Amino acid sequence: MGLLILNDFSFSLAAFAIFDLFYELLTTPWILKTLAFAILVGSVMALLEASGGVGGFVNYMQNTKALVRSPRSALLLSYAIGVVIFIESSITALIAGAVGKPFCDKYKIPHAKLAFVCDSTSAPISSILVFNGWGALILGLITAQITAGTIEGDGVDILIDAVLYNFYAMSALLVTFLAIWFKIDIGAMKNLKYKENTTKAVASSNSMYLMLLPVFLMIASVFVFLYITGDGDILKGSGSTSIFYTMLTTLGFTLVY
Repeated sequence: MGLLILNDFSFSLAAFAIFDLFYELLTTPWILKTLAFAILVGSVMALLEASGGVGGFVNYMQNTKALVRSPRSALLLSYAIGVVIFIESSITALIAGAVGKPFCDKYKIPHAKLAFVCDSTSAPISSILVFNGWGALILGLITAQITAGTIEGDGVDILIDAVLYNFYAMSALLVTFLAIWFKIDIGAMKNLKYKENTTKAVASSNSMYLMLLPVFLMIASVFVFLYITGDGDILKGSGSTSIFYTMLTTLGFTLVY
């Protein structure tokens, strides 16, 4: 619609504009890496579940240590994972969701509530703890403004100062925790009922290290590649490149392991 308006409602010009736009997007290196990352992260998650690593972690938390014994603790575990794994929002949401699903099925928690917890921790925590791909992207945007003369100052200082004003992210994390702890359901969430899960949530139960070691490598690799692409400065590294090579490394390790 936007391109149609910009081209004076000419369908032919709008069609050519759409083609040009997609051509530009799909020939831009960082966008291609981001698309590849989306495929790779799904592949890693499929391997973690199929290996039984997720099932092993669930069994450890539920039976061995008995840390998850109620709907509240089930959601708090996904919340904690969402906060600890802050390297990339999609990775955070997928891992927290994969671990949380079996507990939601056990305690009859609507999956929409788990989705709310995953979504309201993954992006907010990634935008507050900026030593990740998000931070690298935001710093790049700030640096571009400094170069253009729109703003003045040091990019890193501006980025760190800006985090203190990220009130949405802070509020989202606080509200989500309160909603879990006090079992608060707002709006349509009040009327949600658990639907029996017809799909197998966890393929098998094996050593939890089949999940933990790849996740640990994933977290560590982001910092390593941000350091490499930033020539020794993590905050100046390439977020898209770092995440792309992180997932390649993790996928290779998980496959062999």
